[in-house]
Amino acid sequence: MTDSASPPRPEGGEQSSLLHKIMWTAGAFGASFGLKLASTIVLARLLAPEIFGIMVVVNSIRLGMELLTDVGIEQNIVNHRHGLTPRFFNTAWTMQILRGLLLSLLFAALSPLLASAYRLDTSIFLAVSLAPLLTSLASTSIFVLVKTLEVRRRNLFELQAEVVNFLLCVGLALVMPTVWALIWGMLLSIAARSALSYRLPHPAHRLMLDRAHMREILDFGKWIMASSLLNYASTYLDRLFIGRMATMQALGFYGIARNISDLPGSLAGRLGYRVFFPLIARLKTGRDEVAMREFTRIRLLIVVTAACGIAAVAAVADIAVDLLYDDRYRAAGPLLFLLLLSAWFAVLAQLNEVALLGVGNASGVSYANGVRIALLCAAMPLGFHYHGLAGATCGLILSEAGRLLYLCLRQRRHGILFWRQDMGATLLFLTVGGLLLLARLLLGLGEPWSGR
Repeated sequence: MTDSASPPRPEGGEQSSLLHKIMWTAGAFGASFGLKLASTIVLARLLAPEIFGIMVVVNSIRLGMELLTDVGIEQNIVNHRHGLTPRFFNTAWTMQILRGLLLSLLFAALSPLLASAYRLDTSIFLAVSLAPLLTSLASTSIFVLVKTLEVRRRNLFELQAEVVNFLLCVGLALVMPTVWALIWGMLLSIAARSALSYRLPHPAHRLMLDRAHMREILDFGKWIMASSLLNYASTYLDRLFIGRMATMQALGFYGIARNISDLPGSLAGRLGYRVFFPLIARLKTGRDEVAMREFTRIRLLIVVTAACGIAAVAAVADIAVDLLYDDRYRAAGPLLFLLLLSAWFAVLAQLNEVALLGVGNASGVSYANGVRIALLCAAMPLGFHYHGLAGATCGLILSEAGRLLYLCLRQRRHGILFWRQDMGATLLFLTVGGLLLLARLLLGLGEPWSGR
């Protein structure tokens, strides 16, 4: 296989091009980003910075618990030839619920220890322990939409869930401007998303455990589990580290900047897993040179757009934070600049990771995340020791760059060669960023990493 795939016709009769699917995904993500940004701005004016710090810790631990036994239910349904048969997806659905129940019980049991480690109220962790169970109750119809390439319907569903989350969190914050507004908003939003998933078209669900399918799910999922755990550790280790070493207020600044900087990588991941991954998984045994060229062209368009967009935002990161947030959050601006440098490498890594997973090389993704963790553990404490949060953030940049390098080297074994695109786009990223920084200096606006 080389670096492209052809857009198959989705099941269900809708014949849309690969570019159309990408536009739908990007458009829905843009709307989602707008809602999240609006929510953050409104909530930042209603709540104190330390409340955001608490939620960074809570959400980091919650996601870690949910990934603890991730056997890739979605990836199994998308990748398996019998993914749409009742026995397979009902087995997957039942395993999903059992896993969620066990994780909620484990989370509740660990709540006193977690509360002690982060000097927070035990009741906060006990309440959040419901999240894995609520998440697991969702219908597997969400994953079927990915397999059948019904991109528009999947993105509209996720956007609907984002609207519910926005209304709940802002509404509760107006009534109770405490951390409980965000906790109850999160739990109610998860419950609403699970309930809404049953409005999607799907065969009747019933509890079932087919032994053969269970073995297949666990066999494919063992590398997904390893990859998920490593991905979680490499993505959230920085938040947990800062939560232990810095104040909740400082973590709140970092969390706001991190949430914004994560958006480019999240979009790349959404495009990768919802559009590119199912396409590559379907075509991994075939070859279509015309489709390969189309795929390469569209990927180039994505990385060029990302390079220009991230460089532009990074150059005015501190100005944007000053305009959007009140003076209490000014310290997030310089952090956002540094985190956006990390985000560039994350975008490229996400696109390359999906290509490896699509050809069945889940182990390569796991090892890449292992490289990122090793670099993070080595560089972040050292950077924090000498330069505080800024130094720790530089360690994050190094870890993302190392992950990308490993993925590029691993792809060569499968003939997936994106390194020319990635090197050219990185040069463009540096050029655009450098020119904008020069313009700032000429206008007397200072450097974005030092604040104004």
